[in-house]
Amino acid sequence: MELKIRKLKEKDAPLMLEWMHDPDVVAGMRKDFSSFTIDHCLNFIAGAQADGTAVHRAVVNEEDEYLGTVSVRDIDKQLGCGEFAITVRRKAMGTGAAIFGMREILNEALNELGLNKIYWCVSAGNPRAVRFYRKNRFTEVKEGRVPDYLTKGYGKGNDLLWFCYEQKPCISVIVTSYKNVDEAYDSFESILKQTYPCVELILTDDCTPDFDQYEQKLNDYVAANRRSNLISFVINRHAENQGTVKNINSALKIAKGTYMMVIGAGDMLSEPQTLEVYEAFMRNSTKYVCFGKLRGVTPEGEYKYELLSCDTDYDKLKQFDAKQTLNHLFKRNYLPAPAAFYKAAVFEKFGYHDEEIRLIEDYPYWMMLAQSGETFGYLDHYTVEYKLSGVTSSGEYSAGFMKDLCLIYEKYIYPYDQRFGIGQKFYNALKQGGLNYYSTRAVFKNMTKGQKAAAYVKYAPFYAFTTLQQKMNDLKNRKASADHDRHD
Repeated sequence: MELKIRKLKEKDAPLMLEWMHDPDVVAGMRKDFSSFTIDHCLNFIAGAQADGTAVHRAVVNEEDEYLGTVSVRDIDKQLGCGEFAITVRRKAMGTGAAIFGMREILNEALNELGLNKIYWCVSAGNPRAVRFYRKNRFTEVKEGRVPDYLTKGYGKGNDLLWFCYEQKPCISVIVTSYKNVDEAYDSFESILKQTYPCVELILTDDCTPDFDQYEQKLNDYVAANRRSNLISFVINRHAENQGTVKNINSALKIAKGTYMMVIGAGDMLSEPQTLEVYEAFMRNSTKYVCFGKLRGVTPEGEYKYELLSCDTDYDKLKQFDAKQTLNHLFKRNYLPAPAAFYKAAVFEKFGYHDEEIRLIEDYPYWMMLAQSGETFGYLDHYTVEYKLSGVTSSGEYSAGFMKDLCLIYEKYIYPYDQRFGIGQKFYNALKQGGLNYYSTRAVFKNMTKGQKAAAYVKYAPFYAFTTLQQKMNDLKNRKASADHDRHD
């Protein structure tokens, strides 16, 4: 069922009267609605438009049929708070309309009206309502913490339970694009569906040649699909191509969020609760960066659970201390960057990504953090659907990418990696051979037949190893997919 909230209309009055006269709906409410008439409903709807101390909204389905009313009333702008109320028709119970309408009106009150906290109470003798609020993890508070002007109308010695909903830190989600702006709509859709109450969306484009034809369409799409929890939409557009690292840094510097994440155009957040899961995980964590689980999506729509670009054994990774983290990074970049979730404070303390490197922002940053003694958090939850059609996801690296990777080894790895003692030089030579192999593959299509033949001979062991590695990964994916199918 597609849901939205809107202002109340006169046509809602008969269906509003329906719930007022439904004993199952009004059970446990303080007010007696049994004597209410259609005129009462019409008067309420008319007054709702002029009431400066309350906001009333209708929850409706895709046919614009009224399902219930959500309100924030008794608004005190000076104190920055108000009281929440909700009623839905019997038809809407169990459909998700109640929690949808509730989150939308609360987000509107916090993000558009500028309130800080919303309170409400429910009778302990109303088990259905109590279960609803507790199931959705709203915070119970003692009556003494609720402003007096809200509690005085309820009297003392009653069995009321009070709840509170307050503004949460903003999360900035940055979507990067370059010559693939049309894929950003999938990313936008997954972000605009998020239930987290305070989201900023930034599209940062690295000088796509035909960007003009997309800009207004992107603005229109967000305007048509945004909800009250989206506090800001920004297009960060470069007049000249800067490279991935500068493109991302420029967006990080303008982002408002307490938390941040960066995904490429076409990548998607796995479910509407993804940002809530991230924020709950990081709220009491001492880590600056955590990683959710990454699930690859092929152009054919198939899932890949085992990716060569990252480790999937989170139980092992959770146990790493700083030295083990650093040693594992010396071995390879095993962290799933598209599923990274940052505290903005990490950039204040450690600075932004290394702009001497053009295309690879993540690997040198992980190295720098690990060399500073930092470790990472691991969230055992699928958070990002990663589109398997980009440079690094396809396994065919560009010459520019390989140039950056060689620089990363020279700058961040070779001077510090001492895992093998006297055998370190031999190990580094093998590593460099692998880098040279991938650098050769990057320009393979431009080589002559003789050069290609020589490359096959020179790098035969590396061809054999990477071919075997891919076959083993394919086997692991078939097993992982079968396991997931059995559990779904």
